[in-house]
Amino acid sequence: MPNEDIVVDRDAEWRMQQARALLALFEKDCGRPAATMNEVREWTSAQIQEHLVFRMTLQAHGLNATKPPAQAGESIAST
Repeated sequence: MPNEDIVVDRDAEWRMQQARALLALFEKDCGRPAATMNEVREWTSAQIQEHLVFRMTLQAHGLNATKPPAQAGESIAST
């Protein structure tokens, strides 16, 4: 049985990676670091949520997160 403290630490570490990824994406998209959480909230609400989650996951894993995934029926070559 895994130690609960280790599981909690991994969850907290993953949430921290996601937060860093979100802030990095904000800076990449807006060209500057976020000054307030409110502007991050407004920026995220203007995003397509599936694309944002995809980009955050790539960013958190250290991969290039500049393009959203291809839409259904869209060829990958056109993205």
